[in-house]
Amino acid sequence: DRGGDWSSDVCSSDLDYFISTVVRKANIQAPILLTTLLYISRLRSKLPRGIRYTPHIIFLACLILSEKFLDDSCFYNRDWALCSQCDEFGLSNEEVNILEKGVLFLLDWNLSFQISELEHHLEPFLILIRESNASVKSIAYRGNGVVLNNRMPRGKIRSDRKSTRLNYSH
Repeated sequence: DRGGDWSSDVCSSDLDYFISTVVRKANIQAPILLTTLLYISRLRSKLPRGIRYTPHIIFLACLILSEKFLDDSCFYNRDWALCSQCDEFGLSNEEVNILEKGVLFLLDWNLSFQISELEHHLEPFLILIRESNASVKSIAYRGNGVVLNNRMPRGKIRSDRKSTRLNYSH
């Protein structure tokens, strides 16, 4: 049961672009994204029926709550309003305030979770990561124990843009 009506007229590439833009602007770390997925999962069953929800708003609200819950030096809502500006989509500071309170209400103000709950909701992703790591390890070790590893150092992510390198480490 999906709860409220998740807007089907939003192009997935538009949503992908929005998510990547917000994540880049806010320099979001992996644990915050994983927690965002957990909150989205919780929220789906609690959304009132008969109301259309844009995935952009759902994602942004859960991302804001994740960042505030996990990061002591989090953004203010006015910063999130700026991060949400993406082509024709964007929220004002007041809209971000209302959105945050509304989602907190729907989640019964409960942002806490157990690791087991997180693992349960992320299991499909964890399976892919485990499979990916297994194939990397089998490729990385060849011959007399020589390690062939062409990956970027931890915290560095390659970018297609000329001079842009995102750094996800604090």
